[in-house]
Amino acid sequence: MCKTFAEVEVIEKYGNYIRVRVPRQDKSIGSVFGLVEGMKAQYDVSEYSVSQTTLEQIFQNFADVHFSVNVQKYGLAGDQLVQLSDQVQRE
Repeated sequence: MCKTFAEVEVIEKYGNYIRVRVPRQDKSIGSVFGLVEGMKAQYDVSEYSVSQTTLEQIFQNFADVHFSVNVQKYGLAGDQLVQLSDQVQRE
């Protein structure tokens, strides 16, 4: 995913369950679905879902200071996967 998106945030990780957030950029939800579907066999993914951020999640982000505190961000530096930041940048 880091080859397609400049930044991938790991929101939750429990055992085999991983929830990530990617910037929309110029991608449609269908293209993101296709990307994940294409990686399904390579990474042994049995179940997944792709969705846009809900209005509830947007309001939760404003209301809850701790919502993104432990978000891990990843990206590519050349061909190397690197952790970009473990600090949340707030405006």
